Amino acid sequence: MPTHKTPSIIAIVCIVGVMYPALWVGAQKSQKPLEKQEVIDLLKGGAPGDHVEALAREHGIAFEMTAGTEAELREVGATDALVKSLRELALKAPGSSGTPTSDANAIVLLIEATPGGADVYVDGEPMGATSEAGRLKLSKLGQGKHQVRVSLKGYKDFEQSVELVPGETVIVKGTLEPAQPAAAEPVAAPPAATAVTNPSPTRLYVDYMHGSFGMTEGWLTIGNGVLRFSDPKGKDSFEISISDIKDVGEYVKMGSLHIVRIKVSGKGKQYDISSFGPMGRKGFGESWAQQALIERINQELAPKVVPNALPEGLRPTLPPATNEAPKTPRFRAARGHGLGGGDKGWLTISSGKVKFEADPGGESLEFPVEAVVEAKSYYNVCYVKLKDGKKYGFYILDSSDQNQPPDEAVAAIQKAMGAR
Repeated sequence: MPTHKTPSIIAIVCIVGVMYPALWVGAQKSQKPLEKQEVIDLLKGGAPGDHVEALAREHGIAFEMTAGTEAELREVGATDALVKSLRELALKAPGSSGTPTSDANAIVLLIEATPGGADVYVDGEPMGATSEAGRLKLSKLGQGKHQVRVSLKGYKDFEQSVELVPGETVIVKGTLEPAQPAAAEPVAAPPAATAVTNPSPTRLYVDYMHGSFGMTEGWLTIGNGVLRFSDPKGKDSFEISISDIKDVGEYVKMGSLHIVRIKVSGKGKQYDISSFGPMGRKGFGESWAQQALIERINQELAPKVVPNALPEGLRPTLPPATNEAPKTPRFRAARGHGLGGGDKGWLTISSGKVKFEADPGGESLEFPVEAVVEAKSYYNVCYVKLKDGKKYGFYILDSSDQNQPPDEAVAAIQKAMGAR
């Protein structure tokens, strides 16, 4: 016997129709920043994403956009545009302590230091980094006396003692002074060799990719022999010596996703970085930003060599300074049959090998150049035949994974065959 579910469906529609207007009116009347649960309730009640975004921009938000929070919001219908806007608003919120508190006995310490991006320590313990505007709000400290230190590479530390009292907000304001360079020891005569110079330190706002799906935004500082990442929350900050970096290059380049991988000597440690465009999410993933990051690290790894300031007749003759290393032939490619091929990945010809590194989930391949008996362009495919009779076809792709002529890849393999 057929069952009739029409009344239940009508009841659900009626409930949603009542919940959304009520939640919307309540959210509009509230003058407080939106809590995470309020955003979830609005989405569950059927509120369109652009309406929720408008409320968030008007009142602000009182929660952090962690990976877990983003997953919760997407489960109840948050769109990519809404998630992106909420992440921008979370970045602009002063401090890093998360949800504001209305507790009359709350203990709050507000740091306002210039320049921004400095590390903050309380009683010797790291508390996080100030924002670009130089602000950091701390609300989980105990009452009593504390020693505050604000530190930024290239500047003198700023220190101040404070006494925190329940129900009061203590503000520490300070301007960091540039560190004075050490006085040079006098020498009898100027050296007749060459001087090594590095570019000034560079600061980039980046995403530090870690774990399976982890992503932390913060400042990456490159210069003076150090690469340092400052997490505003202090959790994922790290610092490595430039001399410990053994390789840097583009790890992922797929559509709008571009990630730079930095490999460090010892224990196989590596760091994946994705830099933004001009200081905002709008430029996230732009290939020029990744290339600029790679070039800047390479400048630190291979500093320019210039003549000393000697009289013109005594200056040594040097070849033009360059930071460019020999380029390894590397192509975005796909294996298989049909337009675009099957598994996609990267085709590299170096060190006497032809190597296909497949994207996650695909099948990689590697064989020595000396095993190749033929490499040619065949129906717009890079066709390779080995001595044992095996044949491989690689479709060469552009940055949008669209087919391109295979001539450069074929030439690279033929060149390697000629050098064996």
